[in-house]
Amino acid sequence: MNFNHIGPDGKPWANIRSEIAGSFSNGPGNRYVVWFQGCGHGCVGCYNPGSWAGKVIELVEPATLAARILDSGCDGVTFTGGEPMSQPAAFFETLLGLQTREGILDSRLPNGILLFTGHTMSEVAADYHCIEALSLVDVAIMGRYERDKRSVQGLRGSTNQIIWWNSLPGRGRSIIKEESITTGQNFETHAIGDGIVITGFPDLEGIKLIRGLKRR
Repeated sequence: MNFNHIGPDGKPWANIRSEIAGSFSNGPGNRYVVWFQGCGHGCVGCYNPGSWAGKVIELVEPATLAARILDSGCDGVTFTGGEPMSQPAAFFETLLGLQTREGILDSRLPNGILLFTGHTMSEVAADYHCIEALSLVDVAIMGRYERDKRSVQGLRGSTNQIIWWNSLPGRGRSIIKEESITTGQNFETHAIGDGIVITGFPDLEGIKLIRGLKRR
């Protein structure tokens, strides 16, 4: 299911649920995290069911989103959701903005680009923009979340999910240590607006959410 949106310039824009600069629970280093809005997977036990609806939260031009990331001072970026691959054209254009004209990852992101997607490899392969987008990330956690296979190590939500690494020179394992993806789990809280956001890998079913506390 696609949740594509067209901006005032007639081109694909990204529908963004939320952004955080300075996360240490969504991949290695000091990361900028972008949550896309809209997901059709409907995984039982999803960390962020509020991100499923296709309603518009904030439409952002891909070049503007890329600039926010590069100018944030963070050394890596994580895309999650919702489902980034359900807005494939806007996601691809955002990723292009994080590379130089020569196709090299911008030096401001030494900890690379991480993607969480519920798409399987066959689903990615069925869409041109998804294929091209995947080629521009360094590591992707892929596949539906299955609650009965909840992972307690690393960045996979459940053990059925695969970890895909970009094998191009200078990407993937060349800049991201495998143990930073496969070991350890933690979570953090951030004050955003008038509420508190919890992100990372908490035992969400063991946490009673109080008013103003939101999952990401």
